[in-house]
Formats: sequence, structure tokens, C-alpha cells
Amino acid sequence: MVLHALHDFTLRYSNFPLIPLNVAQDIVLLGFAWVLLRGMRRSETDDVGSAVAHPVNI
Repeated sequence: MVLHALHDFTLRYSNFPLIPLNVAQDIVLLGFAWVLLRGMRRSETDDVGSAVAHPVNI
């Protein structure tokens, strides 16, 4: 949400051209989503690895 608010703020109060600013926002959001998804994948593999390393005795 902060990235979208910053984008709206720069659109409103700056003299930057609209299309390059929209492209820059899309690239930043794509990179941010990639980092988030990469972190989710790491946490899933960590959970699987710890379950195999420490089996539960029933």
C-alpha cells in the first residue's frame, strides 16, 4: 500500500512524465513481489527440512 501511495503522491505533485513513472512503479512492484515469493518458498523448504530432521514419535 505504501508503494501505491508513494506512486499516487508522485503523480500528483511532480512533473515526471506519466508513462515512465508507471513503468518504474511496475518494475518496483514486480521486484518486491519476487522477493516476497522467494521468501515464502524458502520458509516452506525450511519447514520440510525440519520435519524430516526431527520426526515425531507417536
